Amino acid sequence: MISYLSSDAAIEEGNRSWLWQTCTEMGFYQTCELNSSCPFGRGYHQLDADLEICERAFGIDRQLVPYNVQETLTYYGGWDMEGSRILSVNGDVDPWSAQSMNIGGKVNSTDLPTYWSVNASHHFWTHEVKQSDGEGIFQTREMIHDWVIGLLFHSGDENDNVVDDITSIY
Repeated sequence: MISYLSSDAAIEEGNRSWLWQTCTEMGFYQTCELNSSCPFGRGYHQLDADLEICERAFGIDRQLVPYNVQETLTYYGGWDMEGSRILSVNGDVDPWSAQSMNIGGKVNSTDLPTYWSVNASHHFWTHEVKQSDGEGIFQTREMIHDWVIGLLFHSGDENDNVVDDITSIY
C-alpha cells in the first residue's frame, strides 16, 4: 500500500491527496477498535494503520495528526464556522453525514445552506452520470448547478438574495 501511495497512479487517481488531507487537516478515520462498542467487525482496521500511512507515506509523525485536526477546527471554526456561500450537501443515507454542518442543532441558513440528497450515500452526485441514478441524485445535481449559477450571476443587490431563493425551494 505504501508503494502504491508513492506511485503516479495514486496521485492521478486522487487517493494520495485524500490521505494527505486526513493526516494534515481532518482525520476522519474509519476504525472499529477491538475493545470498542463499534457495531461492526472489531479489530480489522485500527487507527494505528492510518497513522502509519501518515508516517511512512508522508513523513508526518502520528503524534502530529491530532494537533493538525485541532488546528483545522480552530482555523475554520468547527461547528461555529463562519463564512458565506458554502453549500453542504449530504446524502440522507450517508454515514459521513454525522460530520455535516446540519448536525448538532445547527439550522439551515442562507450563509451556510445545507441540502440532503434523497436516497443517496456519500457524494454520490459527484460520480459519473448513469441512467441508473435515482431521481434524488438528478435533483441534487440540478440544485447544485442552480445554486452555483445563482451565485455567479447574482446582481449584488442585497434584496436579490439568490441563496435565500435556492434554499427555500429545497
